[in-house]
Amino acid sequence: MNADDFAELSNLSLSMPDGESSAQHRTKFRIMAEGVSVRLTWPERADKGLDSFDVNDISAGGLYMKAPEGMFAAGQSIILDVLVLGRCCVGAIKAHVVRSSKNGCAVAFEELSRNQELRLDKIVLEMQKRGIAQSKKNELEADARRAREMAASAEYGSSDTSCLKIKL
Repeated sequence: MNADDFAELSNLSLSMPDGESSAQHRTKFRIMAEGVSVRLTWPERADKGLDSFDVNDISAGGLYMKAPEGMFAAGQSIILDVLVLGRCCVGAIKAHVVRSSKNGCAVAFEELSRNQELRLDKIVLEMQKRGIAQSKKNELEADARRAREMAASAEYGSSDTSCLKIKL
């Protein structure tokens, strides 16, 4: 490469597709969240009620939770606890609803303490490790099944029908 090659690069322009901004792109890694739920406290309710919602995915920056349509509105501030297998792992997280749909809502965390951020990172990391371990296990099982099938087909030739003991 020479200096002229680099000069051509300076003419390049990078821009987001129409209708999208860089703020709309996720900044944290999200993971599917099996066994994770959130608990919201409603201070404005007379019974100070608690509601729990299952979580579809989570990151250190936010989550998507399943909720009935119309229950949450974009911009709504909430305080939630993150539960893993029914046990509170991160409490009193300040958040706001980014968008709401018929299946649930996307929530962005705000003003996380260092401890809350570390705990959320730990949850996401442990779920990643669990997912990787499960993928490896599934891959090993599939490899073993293919090896058994290949061994069985090698043992019985394609013209050998003695393995098809069908009773009529």
